Amino acid sequence: MNTDKLALSVTEAAELLGVSRPTVYTLIHRADFPAFKLGSRTLISRAGLAKWVEEQSAPAADGTATGAEGENLGRANRSHLQSNTTAHDRQGGRYVVSV
Repeated sequence: MNTDKLALSVTEAAELLGVSRPTVYTLIHRADFPAFKLGSRTLISRAGLAKWVEEQSAPAADGTATGAEGENLGRANRSHLQSNTTAHDRQGGRYVVSV
């Protein structure tokens, strides 16, 4: 992978993150994920991706967890519920997750 590139393909971003291509396509629908379209291609900003990864593990200013850490805490707090359903609504090009 060329480290001089400003933007990554979905496949390159998946390799860099250590996740599958479908996972990256799911992340692309998040408002905070640094993806953009160039013609018909979807690309991910290399610098934006590094910043996004850093933000996922950083605590929020109020001390609460953010990103995946916050999502995992939320799941733990809901563990007493018998069902944990998630609804996806297409809204303005992004997915909104209701839990």
